Amino acid sequence: MVYTAFACETVTGRNLGMLDVTVNAWARELNGTDTATVTMSPGALTVQTRDQVRLYTTPWRMSLVICWDGVPMFAGPFVTRQWSSTATTFNAVGIRAVFLKRKAHTWATPYNTQTLSYTNMSLGGIAQALATVGMSHPGGSLPIVLPASEVDADPTHTRNYAGYELKNISDIWGLLTGVNNGPDIDFLAAWTDATQQFIQWTMRTGTMGQPKLYSPNQIVFDAAQPQSSVSELGYTEDGSQLTTTQWAAGGVGTDLGTVMSQTTSSTLVANGFPLLEE
Repeated sequence: MVYTAFACETVTGRNLGMLDVTVNAWARELNGTDTATVTMSPGALTVQTRDQVRLYTTPWRMSLVICWDGVPMFAGPFVTRQWSSTATTFNAVGIRAVFLKRKAHTWATPYNTQTLSYTNMSLGGIAQALATVGMSHPGGSLPIVLPASEVDADPTHTRNYAGYELKNISDIWGLLTGVNNGPDIDFLAAWTDATQQFIQWTMRTGTMGQPKLYSPNQIVFDAAQPQSSVSELGYTEDGSQLTTTQWAAGGVGTDLGTVMSQTTSSTLVANGFPLLEE
């Protein structure tokens, strides 16, 4: 099992071919921006290949797809290229980054009076509707598959976005995710079929019943195999956020009149943990 990398058109998803690169790093960040870095050795960049390499790695127009054993692990537009005598480095970001450059606006005139209003929809459904808005702009098409929208009568989920605010859609997604029980948002890349001619992204959003997402891909790195390519395997455990008691002081009242609240779980203390207050 090895890494392979491909160059695909961002707008159509069409696979233009394999890239002769080394995968340095890639990261998938739930509710954030995925990133990836690949490098090309000086020998791979020749007078004969340089124009094609420039074409295949054009920022935003082209996307990098990194596969592990044929399964896409990362996919998103190239954004920066660094040319040097020792190596050529290409950096890419996840497809969500495109929506940092898409506004919550219909493009209809007069621009300043446009308002996007959503009601009877879950927060995840609103996130999907905003994706539709972003892709409905002239030239805004992307190979993104949207899930079925979830009906929700909760009046607290009503949202209005004024056109004059010119908010980025990705930033609004962050606000939707950040509320209590807000939905996770993710874009999962996959080939459209076994021929690997096209890449596409499926937008995944948490639901009212299960706002948190989980990964459908289980990746196994077996470091025990002879001549394994996995080396210096390690991980970090971080218990800094463990808490047994949570305190909160409200903004109403001052000094002795301050409104306060506290909640405690006895589970950790009952199992030998010290009291941990936040």
